[in-house]
Amino acid sequence: NGDYPVIQTEDTVRSEVITLKPLDRRLTKKLITGYLDGKPSKDLTGFIEKKTQGNPFFTEQYCLFLRENGLLSSGPEGLDISGSVEAVPEGIAPVIMSRIDRLSPKLKNAVQTASVLGMEFSSKVFSLILRTRHGEDLLNQGKEAGIWRAVNDNLWMFSHSMIKDTACDMQMRRRLKKLHRMAAEAKLEAFPGQRDRYADVAHHFQEAGDRTRALEFLEKAGAFAKDEYRNSEALGLYRRLRELSSSRKEHRRISITIADLLAETGERDKARNLLLEILKKSRKEKDMISEAKCSRHLAKLLHRQGRNQEAIEHLKRADEVFRQEGMVFETA
Repeated sequence: NGDYPVIQTEDTVRSEVITLKPLDRRLTKKLITGYLDGKPSKDLTGFIEKKTQGNPFFTEQYCLFLRENGLLSSGPEGLDISGSVEAVPEGIAPVIMSRIDRLSPKLKNAVQTASVLGMEFSSKVFSLILRTRHGEDLLNQGKEAGIWRAVNDNLWMFSHSMIKDTACDMQMRRRLKKLHRMAAEAKLEAFPGQRDRYADVAHHFQEAGDRTRALEFLEKAGAFAKDEYRNSEALGLYRRLRELSSSRKEHRRISITIADLLAETGERDKARNLLLEILKKSRKEKDMISEAKCSRHLAKLLHRQGRNQEAIEHLKRADEVFRQEGMVFETA
């Protein structure tokens, strides 16, 4: 319908919209010539143009499909389709699926396995998850097939998200869960102690159905983002953590951290409302420790807003509960 995504930026940030229109017949023919190493006939150009609607990626995939399946022949006007056009699947997803199915068994397995790693993946993790010493050979074979490309010596990227997604969708859920677990363990082995990898590891454990380890690494990833002052990222991670947690006490503990992050990002009214909601639930369920911790954080926030008398009342309540529970009172 002509709509396109818009990235919200500050008024001071210069931006420009570039509209990518479909390729016309001349450019489509030029692209086909490059992919097939030969001049296409008028009929072949029209056939591919009709199938792809001027989309460069779709044009590439149809050209590669026709070439790999031996559906091209040379004629007086140039390259043309040999045989029935019914052999060509309808839609880009079946074309990509057919291309993946035609790969060697080892390469097909490698492509499907790599699809759980995301658009970009390291060659080290790739070899670890496949348990092979021939990872470089497989990567080069995939490159030749147009599946992925090298970003640098250690990083590879799928040529298009549709290739990755199709390879992933071709697999049974049980196999995907197993692969995600293997991916998590491979990344932990490849990047020991690297906290910036924890969000990816958490994602893989969650997809593998390992809730306990997903919670563990979501917490670690959130703490890392918070320590790095990447507050928006930390908010997203802690919200995922809260959603995954099944304990009401854990919900309240995580929500207090979320409230702190909201305050740090300038959304202090949202932070205060969240803390008041936690306080209400803590009192209702007679969760004294959560009430005290929430009161302490609420006092800190109210003090920042200049509401010192209210802050003092909440500090007194926190101190009272901590003393009753034999705990040391700590400032937020």
